Amino acid sequence: MIYKQLAGQCITDIKSGKIASHSRLPSLRNFKMQHNISMTSALNCYQHLEALGWIISKPQSGYFVCQQFTSQAQPELIDFESHTSDPKLALSRQSYTPLINTIGPLGYARFDPEQLPLEQLQHSFRRALKRQSANISFYPNPQGEKVLRDSLSAHFKGYDFHFSAEQLIISNGCMDA
Repeated sequence: MIYKQLAGQCITDIKSGKIASHSRLPSLRNFKMQHNISMTSALNCYQHLEALGWIISKPQSGYFVCQQFTSQAQPELIDFESHTSDPKLALSRQSYTPLINTIGPLGYARFDPEQLPLEQLQHSFRRALKRQSANISFYPNPQGEKVLRDSLSAHFKGYDFHFSAEQLIISNGCMDA
């Protein structure tokens, strides 16, 4: 790949002192024109150098060479080999009952049913079913529960953050957000 070759050339120039520590690198457009490559290749080269720790990007300023410390050997990446396994065979080899059974029918982690407090769980499920009744089979509002959004809106107004419940979105985590 061309960007890796260019990155290697830049690393050689930095090591030899041709490009000094803390010096500003050419802009992406200039780098692209100097090497007669695409903008994508230029960006990939700079991103690769940044990932390796040779350069750093400063917003609105450009790319700069990092201060080089004593040279340390780069860690070697070990080739990964994947192997298929038969879950039924793995289950038959288990002679103990762990709290978490890590091998299931499709290779997922699950709790050992003998270790679960089934009565308390069933009681919780019945209580939730009774409270939710008809709502248990419906998908929630994509923005999140209206009652919770109203409560959050009222709460934050006390701290001078004025926004309506319609402006809020409740998510289940950063990936959903």
